[in-house]
Parts: sequence; structure tokens; C-alpha cells
Amino acid sequence: MAHAILLAHAEDSRKRAALRIRKRQLRACSAPMHLPEEEFILNFRLSKSTFKELVEEYVIDAYMPSTRRSTAVRNDLKICDSELNILHVDASYGGASHDSFVWNQSPVKSFLERLESIGEGCWLLGDSGYAQCPWMMTPILGAASESPAEFYTYQHCRVRNTVERMI
Repeated sequence: MAHAILLAHAEDSRKRAALRIRKRQLRACSAPMHLPEEEFILNFRLSKSTFKELVEEYVIDAYMPSTRRSTAVRNDLKICDSELNILHVDASYGGASHDSFVWNQSPVKSFLERLESIGEGCWLLGDSGYAQCPWMMTPILGAASESPAEFYTYQHCRVRNTVERMI
């Protein structure tokens, strides 16, 4: 039994080391579009053509409106993956903008809506400031004790705490 556990731990360590090396190679690569299609999908979880479409359609200049304060307050929309790699930042709205307003104006929302409409999907975790939708998982406030909704909210909050480290 102990031998099996040691073998499993050694295999896990080997996989983590290989993943670190692959990520280091990816960071060193100055042109990810030169990666083979399979490796690109493995690292970025979308095809090159989808990535190109996303960039062409949704790259916009960030605009920070002027404020009356001497220091600007921002309401940034940040999206990261499970390993805290930042995937998207939108700092184009001032601090007085509500989270859901910033999200509703985001090109990422319309992109996710389009993915949902063609049967592809992914999920984002949001706090209670966002509406629950097929691609946005939010906590269930006031969930009954010992219920599946309470368990979901507990797990959601655990993951959100990890994401808060990125923010």
C-alpha cells in the first residue's frame, strides 16, 4: 500500500514538473501563434481561429474617464483561470460603476453568450454582484442549512477566495 502511495506521489510530482517546464517554455515563446494547433489548444483552451476572432472583434482601447478626485478609483473586471493566470482585464470604468454594469458592457459577456448559443460553454465564478446565468456561477445567498445550495455556496466561496488572491 505504501509503495503504491509513493508511486502515485512520484507520478504526480513528475507531472507537475513537466507542467512547470511546459509553462516556462510557453512563457519563453514570444509568438504563441507559432505553436502547433494541438499545443495551442492545450495551453489556452481555445483554437487559434477562435483566438484570432476574439482579438479582431473585441480588442478595444481602455478608457479611464476623468474624475473629480485627485486619485482615480477603478472598478476593474479581471478574469483569471484556475491557476491564477490573468486572462482578461477591463479597467475602462470608474469606481462608481457597479460590477454588473461593467460586466454587461464587457465584450467577454457577448463572446460567452455566443459560445453558449452554439453549444460550447465555459463557466466564470462571480460574486453576488453578478446575475446567475449559464456561464456565470454566483453564490446562493440565504441558502438553507445542510442543503445542496449551502454546499454549493461553500465550495463557490472557497474557490472565490483563491481567485481573490489574484485580484
